[in-house]
This record gives sequence, structure tokens and C-alpha cells, in this order.
Amino acid sequence: SSNRVKRSDLTPYIRGQIDGLRALGYYASKISRTLGIAHSTVQSSLDKNPQRNQGESLPRSGRPPILSGADERSIGRAI
Repeated sequence: SSNRVKRSDLTPYIRGQIDGLRALGYYASKISRTLGIAHSTVQSSLDKNPQRNQGESLPRSGRPPILSGADERSIGRAI
């Protein structure tokens, strides 16, 4: 859909549509054309589907800490 914001997560509803079309026997390329979503996005959604709970996004790792545990201990000893 042209209303979808680029680089945003798919909604659980759209993921449900992807899963439903897959259950009907559609291939990723046909689902991509039908829903107007990139083929890689559809394929990625299908690959990650078994890990999801109710179509919700999986948690991300986030930014790594700037200081290691050893660095924090060194700073603590210096203070």
C-alpha cells in the first residue's frame, strides 16, 4: 500500500495476511505482488513467523554498551 511508511515494521494484521496467503498456497513472489510489499520483506516475514507470538515484532538486540565491565570497574577504582 502507498500508505505504508518505508522502513517501518509490518503490522500484525499485514503479517497475518502474508501467513494466510501462504496457507492458501501462494509463493512469496505472488504474495509480494498481491500486497504491494517487497519480496525480501515477505520472505523475511515468512522465515521469522515461527518465532513470533501473535504476529508481534521480535525484540531487537539494541545498542551495545559503550564500556565493558572491565572498563567500568577500572573507572570505579580510579574514582
